[in-house]
Amino acid sequence: MTTRIATLAAVLAVASALAASGCDANGAGADSESTLTAAAVSAVVIAGNQDQPGSLVVDDSYVYFLAFGDAVTHGSVRRVPKLGGRVTILADGESIPGTLVADATRLYWTSNNYEGSHNGAVRSVAKSGGRVTSLASGLSSARGLTADANRLYFATDEYIVALSKLGGVPVPLAAARCVNAGASDSTTIYWSENCVMFPPQGVFAVSKLGGVAVKLSNDAPGALLADGANVYWVDAGLVKA
Repeated sequence: MTTRIATLAAVLAVASALAASGCDANGAGADSESTLTAAAVSAVVIAGNQDQPGSLVVDDSYVYFLAFGDAVTHGSVRRVPKLGGRVTILADGESIPGTLVADATRLYWTSNNYEGSHNGAVRSVAKSGGRVTSLASGLSSARGLTADANRLYFATDEYIVALSKLGGVPVPLAAARCVNAGASDSTTIYWSENCVMFPPQGVFAVSKLGGVAVKLSNDAPGALLADGANVYWVDAGLVKA
């Protein structure tokens, strides 16, 4: 394992040096259309035979992930050491768990049972495991979860809402529907909408204080990232900001 990590670090260092010098992997001059490639490095499996895993977050010691399961209430929240090892189930019997986010001590995720109405929820558990807490339930849906130090932000079928990490009543910030993904920075919530057969569609933004949403793009990506300067997404093979 140590050898593979060292090899990967060496490859990335060479690739970064070539990129900085304007050369491609063969030493030729690179332009904006060039693709920098590096030698293949074998991936290391740190948790095998998981039940439809997805939505990863990491800290200094662990990778945390959702296992979606094969039916309603068969989902779970799990963790595995970053170097591999025993997989620990932190929450089980979850109903179609969705986006996972984390802070220093706790994990938060969305839950939806689409076999009935108003079965959306936001739930939480300590990173060490223990009692699972329902922070909000009876929601029309819960999607596109993101967070800051004190609050969680997500979409129902009607709104982008804010919710205290201690739980309570979600506070609407902006009208929204058919939300695919969410992201946030220190001041702003971003999300994408795609209602497939009818508008709206696009990337939108609103202040964390609420207000009228601003449309940033007509794209409707399935994932967003924000860093305080820009919001980023992938569309039709292009990385955009």
